[in-house]
Amino acid sequence: MTDGLRSSWLLLGLAVAGLAGGAALWLAGAPGAADALWLGATAVAFVPLVVRVTRSVLRGEAGVDLIAVLVWPARCCWASTWPAPSSG
Repeated sequence: MTDGLRSSWLLLGLAVAGLAGGAALWLAGAPGAADALWLGATAVAFVPLVVRVTRSVLRGEAGVDLIAVLVWPARCCWASTWPAPSSG
């Protein structure tokens, strides 16, 4: 297994663990702790995304991932730890 593939699996595992852990905390009645864990899981996924998107922009190959790089921090600033559109 290459280092890139190994790190991708590691990031996926951390993100899934953060999602599952946050869900468990939320179901246990600790929404503040769940939000913190979800925010941490988002940051774990966000940092490698920024690196990849920056490299692609420098090569002149910007794609839709650029939208995610712009949206995630904005969503976190507006007290939403999920990088998905709100329904309200």
